[in-house]
Amino acid sequence: ISAFLFLVAMYAIYRYWSMKPRNFPPGPTGLPVFGVLPYLGMRPEQTFNKWKKTYGPVMGVRMSKKDWVVLGDHSNIKLALLCEGGSFSGRPTFNNKGRKGIAFLDFGRKYNFQRSLGLLVFSGNGLGKNSLEQHVRNEAPHLIEAVRGQSNKPFDIENIVTNAVFNTLSLVVYGQRFEYSDQRFTKIFHQLSTRFHESLPFALTNETFAGILKTVFTRRNSKKRNMENLEDNLLHHFLEHKNTMSRQTLRGFVDAFLSVQDSGIDSSYLVANSVFHSKVDQLIHYISDLFICGTITTAGALRWALLCLLHHPDKQDKMRREIIEVLGDKDVTMLQKADLPYTSAFIHEVCRYRTIFPLGLPHKTSYDVLLDSYFIPQGTTVCINLWGVHNDPCLFDEPGEFRPERHLYEDGKFGRSDYVIPFSVGPRHCLGHQVASMMLFSHLVNLMRNFEFLPDPTDPNLPDITNGSSGILFLPRNFKLVAKA
Repeated sequence: ISAFLFLVAMYAIYRYWSMKPRNFPPGPTGLPVFGVLPYLGMRPEQTFNKWKKTYGPVMGVRMSKKDWVVLGDHSNIKLALLCEGGSFSGRPTFNNKGRKGIAFLDFGRKYNFQRSLGLLVFSGNGLGKNSLEQHVRNEAPHLIEAVRGQSNKPFDIENIVTNAVFNTLSLVVYGQRFEYSDQRFTKIFHQLSTRFHESLPFALTNETFAGILKTVFTRRNSKKRNMENLEDNLLHHFLEHKNTMSRQTLRGFVDAFLSVQDSGIDSSYLVANSVFHSKVDQLIHYISDLFICGTITTAGALRWALLCLLHHPDKQDKMRREIIEVLGDKDVTMLQKADLPYTSAFIHEVCRYRTIFPLGLPHKTSYDVLLDSYFIPQGTTVCINLWGVHNDPCLFDEPGEFRPERHLYEDGKFGRSDYVIPFSVGPRHCLGHQVASMMLFSHLVNLMRNFEFLPDPTDPNLPDITNGSSGILFLPRNFKLVAKA
């Protein structure tokens, strides 16, 4: 009888645990306590894509102790993220309650104000598009010089392209750059690069059992210390920078941020939230988010592009011919992008073929909403499967093939696909997408004009293009190449 009662009790507990809101999207429940985490594997985006065939493009999954919604097709993603009122634009807190900055700030007036400051710098106003492009162009000679120093011998290009991207962002943020050998840069780069090494299942398990794990494992504490060290380094650099600020000449994002604080823009809101907006740590968190989200992702995209060149020498030849014929000795500018259709198509296909941020940052519903006839309660975490969109055979013929030609019209002109969304869409799409696109185009074109990239002759096998890092970001594993000048 005791065994029977125990089984009944366990069944009742399981039934209670597995209950979902009425008319919640269908999906797997998984195991008690852990939910579907043990089944996600190292590539959760691919697992979600497989489950989509059973449960549909709007899927509810139990992630540990909470119900998540996973959106797996373009139409529902667009419908959700572009909906009126920003219903899907919130951010779940996890264990970062009170987090400042921009990336993890919840949707609302504070977020909108912070984003408006970023937009002031990153698009059309503030520093302006021309200044942004000039910052990107200023880094090009340093990038070429660094690669030329390694030319005609096998080397790993990761540090060089990461230096170039970081310095471009540093020019945008501070108005100044680091030498590639600068130890301050080396410290910050190390702290940036460790942020995305965890896989999604491990990260969520870590968040769920933080209270227990911190007494057993040191990894979480190490991650926290790394973040604190990064912010300390950025704070030190900020204080040095602030002492030389002139409101008549804005050098970068930091100057614009400090200037806008006193400019009278939305002054009633500034007064009401003076504590929030006057603290230096808010700006430091903001800068940290810009570097974290911008450096590793853009450098990763550049490395994927170079890896694709190694695997497709015919496409590399075609791209180099186009660049050399069109540009000659002229500087690379964004105005020339329209004259480089194959190059534009190549970059667009890299962003589709190797999605750097397969699931993006999670969203949260700000209100109770209906999507595709399903009820999604307020406060539900929503996951966007960007990889699933980029690999949807209904949108792309043979999505597993690398084919830049799919983005060219019959007349050879480049046609941007609405279904390639590496920066996501809606109010939370990547704030720095414009400067990231500039960097990817300008740095790759400058590299291609100066070098032919060949496989490492000492390795009989090409670097693997199908496997990447198993962290939250999908990055190429380390590989060597030869830059033939």
